[in-house]
Amino acid sequence: MQTAQLVERLAEDLPQRIQERIVERSGGNPFFATELVRGLEERGMIGEVEGADVVPDTVHAAVLARLDALSPVERSVLQAASVAGRAFRPATLVAVMQDVGPVEINTAVEGLLARNLAVPADGDAYTFRHVLIRDVAYGTLSRTERVRMHAAVATWLEGYAADRLAEFVELIAYHYREAVMVSRRSTVPLPLPFDPSKAVSYLVRAGEIASSSGAGAEARTHVEGAIAIAPSEEHVGLYEKLGDCVQSGGRASDAYRLALARWREEVDRDPLTGARVLRKFIITNSRAWGVFAAKPQLDEVTEMVAEAQRLAAEAGDEDEIRFARLAALWWACLRHRLTGEVDMMAREEAEEGYRMTLAAAEHFGQQHDWRSFSETLDLHALFAGRVGRTDEVIESFRRRLAVPALPADEGLDALIGLTWAYLDLGQYDRVIDVIREALSQVRPGGPTAHLAGAASSAVDAAYLGGRWSEIENLRALVEDARRAIRGDSPLLSGVRTYFVALQVALAREDRTAIGAAAAAVSRFLDFGTGRDDWREVHRRFFAALMNDDSLRLDLDLVATVAANLADSLGEHLMFLNDHGVPAPEALISKTLARGREEWVGVDRAIRFAEIAQALAARDAGGMARAIDEAERHGLIPHAARMRIVLAEMTGDLAPLERARPVLERLEDRQFLRRLGDVAASLR
Repeated sequence: MQTAQLVERLAEDLPQRIQERIVERSGGNPFFATELVRGLEERGMIGEVEGADVVPDTVHAAVLARLDALSPVERSVLQAASVAGRAFRPATLVAVMQDVGPVEINTAVEGLLARNLAVPADGDAYTFRHVLIRDVAYGTLSRTERVRMHAAVATWLEGYAADRLAEFVELIAYHYREAVMVSRRSTVPLPLPFDPSKAVSYLVRAGEIASSSGAGAEARTHVEGAIAIAPSEEHVGLYEKLGDCVQSGGRASDAYRLALARWREEVDRDPLTGARVLRKFIITNSRAWGVFAAKPQLDEVTEMVAEAQRLAAEAGDEDEIRFARLAALWWACLRHRLTGEVDMMAREEAEEGYRMTLAAAEHFGQQHDWRSFSETLDLHALFAGRVGRTDEVIESFRRRLAVPALPADEGLDALIGLTWAYLDLGQYDRVIDVIREALSQVRPGGPTAHLAGAASSAVDAAYLGGRWSEIENLRALVEDARRAIRGDSPLLSGVRTYFVALQVALAREDRTAIGAAAAAVSRFLDFGTGRDDWREVHRRFFAALMNDDSLRLDLDLVATVAANLADSLGEHLMFLNDHGVPAPEALISKTLARGREEWVGVDRAIRFAEIAQALAARDAGGMARAIDEAERHGLIPHAARMRIVLAEMTGDLAPLERARPVLERLEDRQFLRRLGDVAASLR
């Protein structure tokens, strides 16, 4: 109906049957209908149309018919503009159109405006009224013309933006790349008016700029574009550059592995290049231990550590020798998380790692190598935690965040690390303070994708610490940030935020929220990137939550898969505790040990394990003390819920009165109902 009214308004002189034909052909598409009417108008046929066969069948044909009605100069200008892009400037067209002068071009642009094929944009620029007009115009050019024009636009942009090249690198790279790709699509490749290495160079630079601003997906596209057109002898360096730019542990690891494979194929292998790529692969695998779909092979990485050190020594490069030693420390510090083996690092080894990383960080700081400075302080924080210097852990993250020229991916990592540290220390309010501080530094309407990981920690902190009223806003921040990250599947580890949303919805018995959160969890479990054994752990936990049934958990699987992760072990203990179900002694012991030994310690895991010990032993006095200690350490909701279990164990109503106001403030209807049931049974 709306399309019919549009056609009637635009072409009231057309016969009714032609109007109906236009509506029918357009399929209700207002743009198509408008093009059909304007095409007839420009051909002078309004009021003269007799047959319906003059109405084009497709939107492409409708636009093409309008282009055919242009003067030769107008058509040429429109074609040249289509190469420039959705937006174009007359000055660009002057550079592209060799035989047409500025006056003729400006006159032609005025004609395009009058025909509503183009519209004014910012400054001296114009834009196509619709992208389909641009696409059809571009399609009328031969490949030879496209190659020449893309090259001409790129060359013009280089001169136009000489003093602010970084702003235009992506656009210049696009035009050089398009020229190369169009040339190669011909059966016999067309000659290029420039050296293809220029396209490679600009694509790499565009990737570096995108990476430095935190746009990992765009960086990946640019560097992969460079690889696609570069000669094979450049692939080692380009795959290494891809790993440097993509900012994703799994993708970076894959890129470095490809660089390493290409390096091994070379006849005269440069030892410095080999050492550098090996070192980057080792560090990436160590730092991003949580994102891989499969565990790395222990022997393979161990051999790589030794090879990196040998090659660095062979190259005689002191900086790379230092880097190779740091790579060995990364692997020694975190290999147990990737492999599941028992962490066997001795205190003396940890002290040595602490000293070496501190000295290396200071060295990189003096060199103003801020990426290496940040990366090494990240490792130093791990060793500081191992030797009990908790304050220095926090200081290391703060020092990283204070670097003005810190690369975007390192800033993101430091922010996540700081929130993890506060979370594991049980300082839940500090976690939320950190994300609030980071948000305050984002300009209105600015990007928040870099806050996803830290905001996820804040969601955990708000849940554990009883600040449930803030969870929805924090969860929305995580959702917005992840939505802004394009091109990659979500990491399976990110499901934790949605588990929290589900647990709060279940506690509040909010059916709408339960449905939304359950759907989000299901999407992560079905499509998230991660290991299959972790996927199964999450599926079992999901089933236990949805059915309120601890028997849905596979505790043996949890103990195996999460053997070195106190937070995951503790999460399952918390569920069992809440339901008054005694946990197996082996699970309690493992959680307690890992909670005390892991990094800065995982305070919540220790509290869950202490309560679980008392519950398993039916030690009412010990449980009361453990609950009070958990409350003192900020675990407000869990302490309140456990007082219901304590009352049921002792037959004493007093713990219920302490629990009630907390549960009411949280709107925890699920456990308020349980509290009521226990109170009724004790009266």
